[in-house]
Amino acid sequence: SSIDYNMAVGKGGGLCAPGDNTDGQSTLTISSSTIAHNQAGTGGGLDARWSHVTISNSTISTNSGGGIAVAEGSYGQPTDVAIHNSTIAFNTSPSGFGSGLTGSGGLTSCVLDVISTIIAANTGGENADFVNWGCQVTYSSQFNLVQKTTFMGQNWIAADPHLGPLADNGGFTSTHALPPGSPAVDHGANVDGLTTDQRGGGFVRVVGPDADMGAYELPDRIFAGTFD
Repeated sequence: SSIDYNMAVGKGGGLCAPGDNTDGQSTLTISSSTIAHNQAGTGGGLDARWSHVTISNSTISTNSGGGIAVAEGSYGQPTDVAIHNSTIAFNTSPSGFGSGLTGSGGLTSCVLDVISTIIAANTGGENADFVNWGCQVTYSSQFNLVQKTTFMGQNWIAADPHLGPLADNGGFTSTHALPPGSPAVDHGANVDGLTTDQRGGGFVRVVGPDADMGAYELPDRIFAGTFD
């Protein structure tokens, strides 16, 4: 799916996943999708509070008000968000803090599990890509490229992935391509056993010794073009 050009005055321009007192924690699964060009005060792409959210093989890009905002419920109700093999890039926020991904809450009520994900090229200062105020970042959160943050996790790379623009790189949704030589290439993981990248059929998830970080897998460098 593509969720584009939506606007909310408050939270969640593209998507909002709030729990409530009647049904409790809400559940949202995002796979092989792009959330782009949305606008909100907080969580321009996605706002998750008192919810269980799984994001896989997806791109959150060019949203105003931040890419993804994660927080506990108003009274400390739990929120857990897993982001695997995804790209969060070119988002903006008024503060410049956590324009890509922001987490806030208590260490037991807000949990982030981020694996093989690129968070880069978001607008702001030294914490433009990721800022965390009190969420638990799980031990399994590894093999990520986070360009600008002081909240570094285990086996995270702080570098420029040299992402291409949001474009039609094949498949049904727009993605950010990786060039040869990007530090994200062959430094990711495929813990979910994905067979394809975000683009779907014909775009294998693992090319080379390991998966690339992010939602896009760089094709085979030898046989990427036509071959006679």
